[in-house]
Order: sequence, then C-alpha cells, then structure tokens
Amino acid sequence: MPRKILITGGLGYLGVKLANYLSKNPQALNWNSRTERIKTIDLLDVKADTPNKRLLKQEHEIFVADPSDNDKTLDYMVKGNYDTIFHFGGAPSGACQKDPYLGQENIKATETVLVAASRIYKKGGREKTRVIFPSSLLAFENIGRIYDCTEPNAKMPYGKSKLESERKGAYCLGADFRALRVSTVIARREPSTAVTAYNYNLPNKLLMGEDCTVPVDRNFVHPIIWIDDVINGFVKLHNLNEGQLAGKNNRPYRVFNITSHPIMAEDWASIVESYKNRLPWKLGDVIWKKGTEEDLKILNAAGKYINGKLASSYGITASTSPKEMVENIYEQILMERNVK
Repeated sequence: MPRKILITGGLGYLGVKLANYLSKNPQALNWNSRTERIKTIDLLDVKADTPNKRLLKQEHEIFVADPSDNDKTLDYMVKGNYDTIFHFGGAPSGACQKDPYLGQENIKATETVLVAASRIYKKGGREKTRVIFPSSLLAFENIGRIYDCTEPNAKMPYGKSKLESERKGAYCLGADFRALRVSTVIARREPSTAVTAYNYNLPNKLLMGEDCTVPVDRNFVHPIIWIDDVINGFVKLHNLNEGQLAGKNNRPYRVFNITSHPIMAEDWASIVESYKNRLPWKLGDVIWKKGTEEDLKILNAAGKYINGKLASSYGITASTSPKEMVENIYEQILMERNVK
C-alpha cells in the first residue's frame, strides 16, 4: 500500500534533510515490519520560502500554516490521511528562552498534530498514524549523567515544552507517538530545531575564514551529534514494531534517549584548528569570551552525558565522531566553493 508522509517544519534544515533522504530512499520506512513504498511527502511550514528550500532535491506540496493554528492545520492534516507525521515544527530554544510564550505555542502545535492523528485513526480501516517527535536533552536540567531511568526535570521554557509534548504524546491513545531526545545537532547549515550555540558556529565560521566567539570556558563540556545520525535515528525509531517498544508492565516505551559525543570546548576548537594548513584560505580565529547569563543558562541546563541504552540497543546511536563531523563540514565547504 503506498504511504503518505507529512513533515511539519518541512522547510527547516532538519525537515529538508529528511525529505531528501526519504525521496531518495522511498522504501526506507516500514510499518509493523512491512516495508512499503512512500508515495507522497508533503511539507508544512510557517513560511512559504526559507534559505533551506533551495536544498530540496524534489518538488513537494508545501502547505503554509502555523501548526498551532488549530482549525486550519487540523483540517489539512486530517484530509491528508497521513500514515506518518514527522513533527519537526516549533520555535528553537533561544527563541523560547527570550519569549516563554513560544514554548506554549510548541505544546499547542504538538497537541494539534496528535488530535489530527487521532481523527485519522477514528476514520477506521487503518493502523494508528505514527507521530515522530524530536525532543531534546534540555528535558533534563543540571544533571551530569543521564540513564534510561533518569526522570526529566525541565523548568526552562524550551525544555519544559519538550517534556510536556512528550507526556501528551505518550498518553495519546489515538496516535502511535515516538520521541527521540537529541543533543546539539552539528551540520554544514544550521538546523532550526536544535540548540546549536558555539558547537555549530565554530567549525562553520572558522573553516569559512570567519572569526567565532566561544561563549564558554575552555573546559566546558557539551554533547553533540551529527545531522545524518539524527536522520537515521528517526528512521530507525519509526521502523520499530510495537513488540519492540514493549516496556515494563507491557506498556510501550514512547521516548528514547540517543547517545551523543560529550566534548570539551577547547578540544572541539582544536579539531577545527587542525585544518589550518589544509585550507586554501586563512582560517578564522577563536575568541574566548563568556556569554550572557541567559545563554549560559541554556547551555548548562542539558545533561552532559547520556547512557541511552534503549536507543542504542536498536542501533540508534551517534556513530559519527567529532573529528568526522569537522571533516564532513570541511569537504562540503570546499565543494560549495568549487575548490579542488
């Protein structure tokens, strides 16, 4: 049976990467151990155009709406009769920190998606719509090491919105909800759904010949993960059958931790600076300057180490090392500048 997919936040970098991956691999997803071909990949975003749109490899229907705009979005989703909704839309952490109202809007958007999935299911004659949700390590605050049994404790707007969205999804009987908690996502271009902070800026700016201000001490440790590992993680999470989700008392697990690479700021900078003699132009400089109290509050909140047994036992891991991440960015910059 041909399947239909919707990606909210579809013109964000993460949404575009997933759309391109699924377009290239139309049989990448399966439902209850059955691999079936994807017929349609639709995108929903608050804007009709973004810098990431030009990165799309194929044409897709793009519906412009705010996921928290209940009636308009609900009507579109239910009529679409989607088999899976990758709910990537939402305000990022920095924006939520400045305006806590945006955190509430994130929760409302998740509620809209869950209601739509439930209404699709109530039509009958099909399994529940899968809702795949990118959560965050910011669901934990000021915890050094996170295990599968560690209780999330977010109080700040962004982490709290992720935690509340997880809870609503886990207890929604009309949708097959699955969430993956990720750390800082590293990519050649900035993902719109993750706290990237200096981790993202450092390799991208320095390798482009620009200076980069690092807002933390040299020994500050923060977890990072490569964009392709995140995409593969969402695909693998989607493809788990109900039996594999079974947890204690036969209640399925709905939220999974994914491993990441905790790295010290100075070590991250050293990896990038090691490319100094390979670049055909001057490498940018690192400027060590402590950030504002609000910036540091966000960075310090996330747990620095994560066990992630549940995710890793299904092959959902951060397989790309920090050195490989920088190598990937380096190669992409050279390619874009047509340097041989």
